[in-house]
Amino acid sequence: MRFSRLLTVFAAVCVIAACSGGSAAPAAQSSAPASSSSKAGKANKNKSDSGSVDQGDDTSASGKDCPNPPPESGLNATATALSDTVQAVVFPLPNHTGNPWSQWGIGAFANGKFFSAIGDHCAQNGDSYIYEYDPSTSKLQLLTDALTVIGHQPGDWGYGKIHARMINGADGAIYVTTYWGSSTGVQFTSGYDGDVLLRIDPSTGQVTSLGVPISKHGVPSLASSPDGKTLYGEAIDPVSGERDGLFFAYDIAQRKVVFQMDKPSGVKGYRNILVDSTGKAWFSIGANQVAIYDPATNTATTSDIKLPGVYLRAATRPAPDGTVYGITAQPDVLFKITTDGQLHTMGPVRGYTASLAMSPDGSKLYYVPDAHGTSFEQGAPVIEVDTATGTEREVVRLDDLTEAKLQLKLGGSYDVVLDPSGNSLYIGLNAGDPAAKEGFGSVVLAIVKLH
Repeated sequence: MRFSRLLTVFAAVCVIAACSGGSAAPAAQSSAPASSSSKAGKANKNKSDSGSVDQGDDTSASGKDCPNPPPESGLNATATALSDTVQAVVFPLPNHTGNPWSQWGIGAFANGKFFSAIGDHCAQNGDSYIYEYDPSTSKLQLLTDALTVIGHQPGDWGYGKIHARMINGADGAIYVTTYWGSSTGVQFTSGYDGDVLLRIDPSTGQVTSLGVPISKHGVPSLASSPDGKTLYGEAIDPVSGERDGLFFAYDIAQRKVVFQMDKPSGVKGYRNILVDSTGKAWFSIGANQVAIYDPATNTATTSDIKLPGVYLRAATRPAPDGTVYGITAQPDVLFKITTDGQLHTMGPVRGYTASLAMSPDGSKLYYVPDAHGTSFEQGAPVIEVDTATGTEREVVRLDDLTEAKLQLKLGGSYDVVLDPSGNSLYIGLNAGDPAAKEGFGSVVLAIVKLH
């Protein structure tokens, strides 16, 4: 591969080395015993400081002086078979060095296609790129990049990541926010006032900017109301060293923030919002606590419920029976919230987990453990969880396939999405040179056929 590939691998090692890694009634908690898997032992390791990876890379000094990227267009690639049940395609990278090239947010289906993004992880001049995958042609193609859509003055802070989940709006569009590659030394200017909300038209591929929802903040986390009319977000103040921030609600039709609430200073996380079967939004406020936003009253109150970990890291939509499933960080624990408002702990997952998919009938969950660079140590397994029993099984070990067929080692996934039919998982995976210590520098989209 070209020389820039070597630079991206070197940058990946450098960046990872810098990482430390409405009124709602209180509800009772109960605990259910965890079910063990036949793959227990090494595969079930639970790292003690999983959450350190969430903010360490955002505050590192790396990526401050990236050059202004050149315009890109026409990038595309076609998926190939890795096995009878797995296809994969390596994202074609823009022609500049990433810091490293990586993926951090969850994609979305619309109009029969899968949309997702990668970024160069840069701070100054940072850029993110939105791609579309068409299952009918197995083709992945670049649509556009954040700097082109938003506008940019060379040297200004940029948008080196898209960290938030892509949201399907009631109007058929997809909504997502940008994010910085690093917040250290951030400078707000007339050309950069914080993260921007983007609207993707899946029928045309056109992407437009809706402006900055929360001035002088970064937005790493998004969810939505069940009707797709309101976005829920978490916004971080970079000047505080990402110790301060807030929760907000954004009305898509009005295109404005209709509610916001400051979080206590020093809260960890800002990585996930859980929306329950009643449409209320749960968000972390530190020390295993949550606040719950009630759109009916446009208020948020602290709940007496305690999470099984310090903060929320992944969550599903409500299942047909109203149950919502989630995973915490510090420690990495699977739980569920039932329609009576009770939280039930289901047991540990196999490592730091940043994305959780659910089958249409709510009977199965899917995740890939050890999201931040080391999933290859377990073989980058796709784990299926039976929600009735808690039993786990390995669907496939993706790293075995990618190392053999693509010569790429898998670092892990922040992007696990089940297609609308429930037949195939779409998994975005950070990847790197097999000789490197961490799996960053390239990004792979794997399609795993379940049925």
